[in-house]
Amino acid sequence: MTSIASLRPRCSVKVEMKRALSNHDFATKSDGNTAMWVNVGQRTLLGSVVAVRLSACCGVGDPPSPTTEVSPDAGADSDTSSPEGGAPVGTDNYTPTLRGNPIRARLVRLTHAQWENSVRELLQLDSVSGLSQGFEGDPPRGTFDNDERSLEVTSTLWGDYQRAAETLAEAAAADAARRASIMAGAESEEQFIREFGLKVHRRPLSDEQEQAYLELFRSAPTFFPELNAQTAGFRLVVEAMLQSPHFIYRSEMGKVGRLNSYELAAKLSFLLRNTTPDEALLEAAANDEFASAKHVRAWAERMIDETSMHDVITSYNTTLFGTHRYDSIVKDKAAFPDFDTRKSSDLRRDTDLFLAHIFANDLGLRELLTSTTGFVNETTAALYGLQAPTQDEFTQVDLGPQRPGLFTRVGFLAYNGTNTQSDPIHRGVDLNQRMLCVNLVAPPGELPQLPPFEPSQTNRERVAEFTEGEGTACAACHGTLINPLGFAFENYDAVGRVRTKDNGRAVETTGSYRFAGGLQQFDGAVELTQLMATTPQVHACYAKHLTQFTLGRDLDEADVGLVTTVMDESLEAASIKELILTIVQSDAFVTRQEGSP
Repeated sequence: MTSIASLRPRCSVKVEMKRALSNHDFATKSDGNTAMWVNVGQRTLLGSVVAVRLSACCGVGDPPSPTTEVSPDAGADSDTSSPEGGAPVGTDNYTPTLRGNPIRARLVRLTHAQWENSVRELLQLDSVSGLSQGFEGDPPRGTFDNDERSLEVTSTLWGDYQRAAETLAEAAAADAARRASIMAGAESEEQFIREFGLKVHRRPLSDEQEQAYLELFRSAPTFFPELNAQTAGFRLVVEAMLQSPHFIYRSEMGKVGRLNSYELAAKLSFLLRNTTPDEALLEAAANDEFASAKHVRAWAERMIDETSMHDVITSYNTTLFGTHRYDSIVKDKAAFPDFDTRKSSDLRRDTDLFLAHIFANDLGLRELLTSTTGFVNETTAALYGLQAPTQDEFTQVDLGPQRPGLFTRVGFLAYNGTNTQSDPIHRGVDLNQRMLCVNLVAPPGELPQLPPFEPSQTNRERVAEFTEGEGTACAACHGTLINPLGFAFENYDAVGRVRTKDNGRAVETTGSYRFAGGLQQFDGAVELTQLMATTPQVHACYAKHLTQFTLGRDLDEADVGLVTTVMDESLEAASIKELILTIVQSDAFVTRQEGSP
């Protein structure tokens, strides 16, 4: 198999590491080659950038190059907390505080999932190729996998892209029927390059790019003498286009201001479909439809109800709420003889179905926190105290008044439970971090284990005595932040079943928590979740997460107005879909902004 890198001197691909302090996107070199300095800020965090030099045959154009410098400082995760003054103020006199350090990258690499989906669409595969499973993994920067900071290209990953392009192009060229379908009846090699290049680059090719690809097409028999000229040209052009930075990166390259229609079509498609724009979107871009806010919303409304968006929101929920962790739930067989690891995946499925129900039925954060709608099958029904459904599939049911919202589901409770006991510490930590945006930092050193139970001691008493006792280093966080929220769920045992007694004594679920709006008291998970459903801090935290995911970057003070708007709409019972539509119509989404200094 011929490598693009081996096609010298005409088509040279060289990956080298260079130390850099500024943000170069595309620049034309004096040697006649076109160079792409793949640096959108995240590379400078490591003190270097990936400089990818490609000759003109590899299809790199020459758009204008911005001069905005990028900060080499790593950005902390943004945090939402009580306001210290300033505007805008939400309808409940609450202002989110955002402390992120966004790059606002002009070039954002596709996630591995987006790469897979795009390749599947472009090459008309029956399913994703699976080649990205062998790619270098992304570093864990940011909350979500589409965060600009994690989407860097190292020399290793560039090699992965090259090998994948070779494999995919060879397979497509060898399949005559698929090759003909991809070429879509093109009557000439020029027409094929123009039409396929539009799909791969997600915008029309320049005249120079068309000519470069055409020369490459015509030179292909030199490298693939065993193939006829058309097949060889097809293979080499596909191989080159799949290595083009215009395919691997989603770009926002022009001056500061509104994105052009092709850029917005791609941004919406990768957000709401997780794949490259289809022909309808590209045609709309060609007609400059995305210059209109009305059309942006109309397209977003259409895509947000498609099946592919359900996969996107599932990925978002999985990351935000950590539902993937439920696959590893294990319990002590002596304490819970009816629980086995085969139930773990069902607990995750139960939760995922609930979250999907909230999204698909135009519900919002209030319902996510308070709805008693649930999904059970023959292995999970007993944990909810319900009779198993007659069919094997999950069945929608009403779980009853003691099961409001996401955090009374068995998956959350069982995962945040030890092998034998409920775990109020981890239940409280999860709620603080995921729903209140309180960043808890673990104390240094190895965390001590809870002591054995004393006679007739409840789990709450044991935890409180060990973590809140006078003089203990843990009391500041546990006594005011962690334990009160966790203790509210003490009427659910280690596998999430409702209980009224612990170690022979009545469970105690009372507590108080100082939200940003002041101290609030509650008795049990039902009262706590109802309280959270009307608390601005909770809605602000969720607004922050959703905005961060939709924009694909950290949030800072410039985003306070948008997050406040989303928070207010959420408090007024807007659906999660409507919140996303608000974000994609915002200036933060539709305009090109200056990068960090």
